[in-house]
Amino acid sequence: ASGKPVATVMNTWTKQMGFPVLNVDSKQEGTKCHITISQKKFCADGNIKGFESMLWHVPITIATAQKRDAYKFVLDKESETVTLDGVKPDDWIKLNPGQIGFYRVNYSSNMLTPLVSALSLSCTPGISEAALPPQDRLGLLSDAFALARAGVGSTVEVLRLMKSFVHETNFTVWEKLVSILSVINRIASYSDFHPEFKVFAESLFGAVTVRLGWEAKDSECM
Repeated sequence: ASGKPVATVMNTWTKQMGFPVLNVDSKQEGTKCHITISQKKFCADGNIKGFESMLWHVPITIATAQKRDAYKFVLDKESETVTLDGVKPDDWIKLNPGQIGFYRVNYSSNMLTPLVSALSLSCTPGISEAALPPQDRLGLLSDAFALARAGVGSTVEVLRLMKSFVHETNFTVWEKLVSILSVINRIASYSDFHPEFKVFAESLFGAVTVRLGWEAKDSECM
């Protein structure tokens, strides 16, 4: 009824194990942005030996600062480049808006910079969350940390992202932040930079501590 090759797409998800990570990079030419997306199997331990040839038919939606569904297509090969029109150099671009797709996304550093700025604005009280709602903020954080643990992404980029959540107000996002901080803290506790990490972690809680306080309010459930 949809006119889409549903069986062909689903076979790549039901007849093989796991799911992909999409590596994404961009090249700007005026108001056109060329997005190159490549896929490979995601393994939590980073070891994909024996799985190099696995491919999925991945339904992809790309969101931009101007449009929630700026581009849609199915990635059915190892790599593909698509072009978005009307995108300024400092506009953010995000795959998988709403986090409905079953894949991880690994952004290049130049694509992450506008997303970090958008995160800061989306988390700031009084500013609309329409750009990056909680599920997108959670997805960016979750993907970045999972990729860093797998040795695919950078822990530096995870910390860079986390700095953008100083004014976060969503409980689920905070739950993920605390979970990630706990894991990194356990690792850092055996290193020389643990004191610096503690200062960084404490700085993330400053605004929320002021906003909520330490004492329960009459309107809050105990």
